[in-house]
Amino acid sequence: MMVFGVKNSENIVEETDLYEQIETSENEAVDLGKVFMDLAMVLTNDVDPFSQIESIGFKSVLGISGTGEFEVGSYNVVGYLNHLQLQEVTNWLLSLSINSLEDFEQWYEKLDEEVKTTLEKFGTDSEQIYEGSFEPLLSLYQKLVEEEKAALFCLSM
Repeated sequence: MMVFGVKNSENIVEETDLYEQIETSENEAVDLGKVFMDLAMVLTNDVDPFSQIESIGFKSVLGISGTGEFEVGSYNVVGYLNHLQLQEVTNWLLSLSINSLEDFEQWYEKLDEEVKTTLEKFGTDSEQIYEGSFEPLLSLYQKLVEEEKAALFCLSM
């Protein structure tokens, strides 16, 4: 899963220069790799984050998928957060007060036991999730909010 910063749009599907925007923001994009599901489990506190698609925890990792999936170059767009939605998600993430590894680990320890057990089976721990996905994603979101941009969620094809 890749998260790109793009210009804010009411209808992302109609953006004619979306490929160019992705290419331009590629060096600032966050590559969540396969850890995106782990982060989604942590932020929804659910082993099946797809059962929580309306939750802000799900949206913070996978965006809103109301546009349906579509292709842009070698990417499959699976989600989008316009600037206002991104601002809401960013504010929510900041309100959790898990902006350091220590705070994130305390949050992690309070997760449902089924979630923690599942994550252990996947072989990821709180430090990997924080450093590999949460911290870079939050940093990107803060930058995009400041620049009044939106977030585009893509899978490589």
